[in-house]
Amino acid sequence: MLFLLMACAPMYRPGLHSAPLFVEEGDLNAYGGASLGGVQGGVAYAPIEHLGVRANAQTAGPDYARLSAGVGGWMAGPFDPELSKHTGIRLGLWADAAAGTSRASLSYFVNDTPSTTSYAGSFWEASAQGLIAFASPKVSSGLSVRAAWFQIHHAPTSDGFDYNGGVGHFVYVEPMLFARAGAEQLKLEIQLGGVLPVPFPEPSGAVGLPLPVNLGLGLVYER
Repeated sequence: MLFLLMACAPMYRPGLHSAPLFVEEGDLNAYGGASLGGVQGGVAYAPIEHLGVRANAQTAGPDYARLSAGVGGWMAGPFDPELSKHTGIRLGLWADAAAGTSRASLSYFVNDTPSTTSYAGSFWEASAQGLIAFASPKVSSGLSVRAAWFQIHHAPTSDGFDYNGGVGHFVYVEPMLFARAGAEQLKLEIQLGGVLPVPFPEPSGAVGLPLPVNLGLGLVYER
C-alpha cells in the first residue's frame, strides 16, 4: 500500500498575486518580483471602464514555468470629494487560465518504508480571484483571494509508478495580504499569504501539495 507523505518539490508552486488597482480607462499596471514559488512578472491594462485584461509569467529555474492570461471587472470608489480621485476603495474580480511545465519530487511510504520519486509533466489551471483594497497615490493595501482547479499530466515517475494513469488534480484557495508604498508610479510591494487545499473533490494522482505559506517581494508600476 502506498501512502503519500509530502511534496519535496511540488508540481504547483504558488507565486505573487497580480493585483491591479485601476482607477480609470487606460490605466496600466506592471509588476515583477520573487516569492517562495520563484520569479514572476506581469502586466495588466484597462482598455475600457470597468474591464481589464492581464498576462503573467512565472519561473523557478529549469524545473518550473507557468504562463497565464485573464480578464476581469474592476471598480474604483467611493471617493472622498476632499481627496484626490486616486484615493479610495478598489474592487476587482478576475478569471484566469494558466498552463505550464514542472518537474516534481515526492516522498512517500511503501509498506512503512520511506522512498522518494521524481516526475515531470505539464499542467493547466483555471482560477477566479477577488480583491479589495484601499489605495492612495503613495500607499495601498488589501486582500486578494484566489480559488483554482489545478490539473497535471505527467509521465511515469522515476521509480516506475504510474499514479492514476499520469493524471492528477487538486483544488486550492490562496488568501494573500498585500501592501505597497513608494512614489505615485513606482512602489515596493510585499505579499504574505497561504495555500489551502480543498478536500472536495479529493486530490488525485501524484499531485504533491505545495508549501502552505507564501511570501513575496516585488516592484509595482502604476500609470
